[in-house]
Amino acid sequence: MDRLRVSELVLAGSMVYYGEGPYDCARHGTVRPGPRLVADLDTGRFEPACPRCGDPLNPSLVPQDAPPDPRNVYAATKVAQEHLTAAWARATGGWAALRGQASAPR
Repeated sequence: MDRLRVSELVLAGSMVYYGEGPYDCARHGTVRPGPRLVADLDTGRFEPACPRCGDPLNPSLVPQDAPPDPRNVYAATKVAQEHLTAAWARATGGWAALRGQASAPR
């Protein structure tokens, strides 16, 4: 990138950065379910249940300040890409856009 004098980079982020993301339970409010169980997936249960009561959940919006929670190799590489892109921007004075928000070196 340096040899080619690249000064701007747009990285396509992904929701997988946040893991499962928050869900709403009618009884317990906002919850973050654990990873899906293979046994559930094998029987066709793809939607997570409340980790406290087992009731169905409704997905919530994920805020930009949510903590990273990568749960598979693909998700971990997306987190690594964001860190590498931010380090490149700081080191070169380049400009980067991550997960839809502009980020400039400080």
